[in-house]
Amino acid sequence: MDQYKRPIVYAGMCVLLAIVATGCSPTNQPTQPDQGLAVSIGAQSSVAASIASDEVEMSKLGGVPIDSSDGEFCIGWDEFVGPLSENGERAGDASAIVFDSLAIGSEGRTPHAGEDIGSVFLNYSGNHQEFKKITPLFGGTFYMIFPHLFDQTGIGVSFSGNTDYEFEATGSSVFSPLTATIVSPPSLITITSHANGQRIHADSDFVVTWTGGVVGGNILIRVTPMIVFGPDGFAPCDSSSEMDEYGRRRPGLLDRFGGFPPGIRRDLRMDFRIDTGYVVLIANNPGQATIPALTLQQTLEGASRVSITVSELSSTGISHDGKSYRLIMRDGDRRMLIVE
Repeated sequence: MDQYKRPIVYAGMCVLLAIVATGCSPTNQPTQPDQGLAVSIGAQSSVAASIASDEVEMSKLGGVPIDSSDGEFCIGWDEFVGPLSENGERAGDASAIVFDSLAIGSEGRTPHAGEDIGSVFLNYSGNHQEFKKITPLFGGTFYMIFPHLFDQTGIGVSFSGNTDYEFEATGSSVFSPLTATIVSPPSLITITSHANGQRIHADSDFVVTWTGGVVGGNILIRVTPMIVFGPDGFAPCDSSSEMDEYGRRRPGLLDRFGGFPPGIRRDLRMDFRIDTGYVVLIANNPGQATIPALTLQQTLEGASRVSITVSELSSTGISHDGKSYRLIMRDGDRRMLIVE
């Protein structure tokens, strides 16, 4: 079995401090109607940037040659981060980022260097879904369909096997109109060893099994603490110091300047970021993987719930405007487990 292990490192785009500095509301309604809406949109844009950058990093770890690409157009059915659907249904997501080579700099390929490419749509099985165009405060432009942000609840990408999924960009002054198609797999990978909410033991090796995927394909396993998001743009948020339903102390405003919830970090710029967690790439789709108990304990960082994702990434390269882009299809499944 050919595999490699990545330690817990920074993988996502930083989520701006605006989420922290403005506090949060215990309801979905802003506390100050004249300012709260703008704050919420700004916070969600920052979180969206973090998720989009995390997607880029996971694509790289999954073997996609992102560093030599001028952009990626991605569809997936196993959200790497974000809340799991209570009913267990998979809500697909999609993202599009075209990198401005003049703005990449030392930060690499991130939403910081995203180009405006007009409006972007996803066409499949009679659907014509528009991506949310996102321009965070730190600059750059990228596009996302994510069923938990920007009132997109329930508006995920539906799965249909062996189906053409077409990206359509209307274009801009720096990017001509584009249509590009990638075909979905016959069926999705399904985790068979565990159900959402199942209890596992931290002092035992963790074995996950799955079915589906391409025979001989590479499988990306990811284990992270389960991140809890609040209603004010997904900021971990509560004014109390009591234990929450996930068995962790609820972080208040001051807490977030010191001890952050597992899975969230603050860098030198005082921005949030999403940890990579434990990632391993396994060759030849064996249908089973083992995570050592010590690795599980180190990854949890004191959290009592863990998110595990089994993914298979396929990609194809296209040329457009004299540049190279990647179309990525992420097939997989995800579970949230309680660790005892």
